[in-house]
Amino acid sequence: MNNGSDLGERFMALNAMVKMLRFDRIQNVLSKSEFFAVSKIVVLSAGFSKTEDPVGKCVSMKKISSGMRVSPAMVTKTMNSLEQRGIVQRITNADDRREVRVCLTEQGFQAWQTAHKSYNDFMTRVFDRLGEDKMREFISIAEELIELVSEELEHSEQGKDSEYE
Repeated sequence: MNNGSDLGERFMALNAMVKMLRFDRIQNVLSKSEFFAVSKIVVLSAGFSKTEDPVGKCVSMKKISSGMRVSPAMVTKTMNSLEQRGIVQRITNADDRREVRVCLTEQGFQAWQTAHKSYNDFMTRVFDRLGEDKMREFISIAEELIELVSEELEHSEQGKDSEYE
């Protein structure tokens, strides 16, 4: 009996359910990819500062693509949609026309704040229903899982099989 395999399959099923979560049922301002793209712009332009305003601060498309871990083509597609709706503005570097920077507009920042609040409120309701004890246990297990995954990735990068088998 390989209980780890069964649990792994259950975890994969849970992960698939989370990925299928209809983000538009939580809020209807930004699509999931738009929300994550704008979030990346907010973080890269203003950091995690709650006082610094990200509006008008530009970030290169290359940094957005790298930060989201998606292809430049996917970022371009998302930015096309966001720009058409006035959420971002693209600016081409006059000295190097290959570099395109993206700036969040005031309208875009307001849209992101609305979507972010809706998502946080939703997750707060979910976590409240789970209860504090289970939430603490979940966080503890998630932290341990992240550590184990990191160790396994390090071993894989070194070309070794797991030493824990």
